[in-house]
Amino acid sequence: MPSCFICGIELYTINQLHRHFKLIHKLDDNHNVFKCAEVACYQQCSNWTVFRRYLNKFHIFATQNSSVPLEVISSSFPLSNDESVHKIPFNYSNVPFYDNSYVSNEFNKDENFSLSTHDFHSKFPINQFFFKDVIRTHVSTLIGKLNSQPSSRKMVQNYIEDTTDFLCTVVSLLCTDITTILHDQNVNSNIVDKICSKLGVLKNPFEGLHSEYLRLKFLKKLGFYTAPKEYIIASDMFTKKVNGKVLINTDNVKGQYIPLRKFLKIFLELPNVLNVIMNALRKSSCEDTADRINYGNKRIFNILITELKQQLCAYRFMIQKNLDTMLEVGSEEKSNYYNTIYLPENFSNGNFMQHVSVTFKGTLYHTGMCVAIGVDDDGGPEFGIISSILVNLDGNICFICSVLSCIMYSEHYHAYNVTNTTKTISIIITDLLDYLLLLFCRCCDEKQYVTLHHLL
Repeated sequence: MPSCFICGIELYTINQLHRHFKLIHKLDDNHNVFKCAEVACYQQCSNWTVFRRYLNKFHIFATQNSSVPLEVISSSFPLSNDESVHKIPFNYSNVPFYDNSYVSNEFNKDENFSLSTHDFHSKFPINQFFFKDVIRTHVSTLIGKLNSQPSSRKMVQNYIEDTTDFLCTVVSLLCTDITTILHDQNVNSNIVDKICSKLGVLKNPFEGLHSEYLRLKFLKKLGFYTAPKEYIIASDMFTKKVNGKVLINTDNVKGQYIPLRKFLKIFLELPNVLNVIMNALRKSSCEDTADRINYGNKRIFNILITELKQQLCAYRFMIQKNLDTMLEVGSEEKSNYYNTIYLPENFSNGNFMQHVSVTFKGTLYHTGMCVAIGVDDDGGPEFGIISSILVNLDGNICFICSVLSCIMYSEHYHAYNVTNTTKTISIIITDLLDYLLLLFCRCCDEKQYVTLHHLL
């Protein structure tokens, strides 16, 4: 478990360590020295962001035991008011806290039956696996539900961490009250410690399941949930030549996602987002077809349209609203592991892996989420978050988008496959997390379509 390098206290999660630094030691995220308190490590980092990334990459704390004092936990970590923390419907009504049959038999022996505190604890022991078994069952169901639908990895991870923080705080307060009451009754301290240790199982219901990798591994072991298919993602293109042609190396992968950060170059600077986007879209709709660049058979993007340059402000807007990007996914050790869309297995049906050729029209920027403005089957506009780029074995490119219908406001998933069609996808880059930036688009019928309901 992560420990404070100043006072040595052990904590359950990195989030708790972060709060501990802020509340107890008054360290902000830009403090110039954060040290790893793990034995034989003591790595120093220049700020909290670097330090958190280091802990995630090189240390796994969930399997270690904690010795954090109860009063420190209860005073250091207030209840979270984050909207991502939802109530989990546990139902323990059918699970006995004590061995009911044994208790009933003992009391039926003598109506004047009485026990000392020590006898009570020894004769009617709390089932030591009660909490863990019940919690693990409900946690498994919860994780299965979260993974059965497309959702941001970051949202799922934050949900789990916030839930752990909440339970840790509540159980710590409960244990403190129990300790006080039992000590007032002169109960043996060893008995009090045993009771609190069993209640302590509730503090970390996701023990051993703190990362997506471990959660999927656990669910797969249970056999009641199949993890979604996920294509291997690499930061570089591995190629080989076949008959003089350069192809993607298929020794280890069937296809390859290219992280958008590889190709996006320009930050967004100006504050007037809506007007700039509207003007850009109008201008884009009038561009000569000669300005459209077809990347269908190219190995990577080698030309970027940069007409708008530094005219959009989504990057600044993201910083002001404390939002994050959702672009790419890496291995378990990478810090950006949770910044992507999670696609269910039934989405990965292979239909979008056919010979895809996309005509681009618009502007690509350095950072942020790609939003595609395309045309749906009925000829109307479609707005979608481009979650990944798939390069097929022949070098053709396909976008995988989370699409939001402008009229019906219904969310669905779609892979743009524009082979042998005249469909043109215009690209605008934003820096909002999970949902679309407010976008306006004028179609040929002069009707203005707008998506307002997911902004802020």
